Amino acid sequence: MNARERRLTVDFINIKEHFRNHQYIRVKPVDGKPPVRYLVTYRLKGLKLNKETNQPVESYFHEVEILLHKNYPREKPICKMKTEIFHPNFKSKVWIADHWQAGECLVNTIIQIGQMIQYQNYNSKSPLNVQASTWTVKNRHLLPVGNIDLTRVESTGKLETHNNKEHGIL
Repeated sequence: MNARERRLTVDFINIKEHFRNHQYIRVKPVDGKPPVRYLVTYRLKGLKLNKETNQPVESYFHEVEILLHKNYPREKPICKMKTEIFHPNFKSKVWIADHWQAGECLVNTIIQIGQMIQYQNYNSKSPLNVQASTWTVKNRHLLPVGNIDLTRVESTGKLETHNNKEHGIL
């Protein structure tokens, strides 16, 4: 087993342990043994754009695909949104780090994305989504939109569910 395969195996073991019965995050390996692609489902309060009003509304279901490409872990994983989201650092891709180090923990990356979904963490100065960045600067008093501390969540065996009806936040 080479160094990359060992790293992928350690990532998989850590993910299984950390997210086994997580309340708000499910991680499903999709491809490879050890996995090189995961589908991560978040049941957290975030925002998406209502196309009729062009205003952000609450959303409680978010999916991200994480690809551990051939240059991982030397280079950061590729994270792609599979669901709509309104956030300065999300477009089709997710901007997870300005500076990536090979020792970064994939569990922490998954948690970081959850924090970003809730607007606990965002960067409006170098956005992927300019409209969301402009909205964020004007509406800092509404942030964060979610208050779940994902670093302290205990596993319960149930994934929290919410009524997925759109709720205006303004």
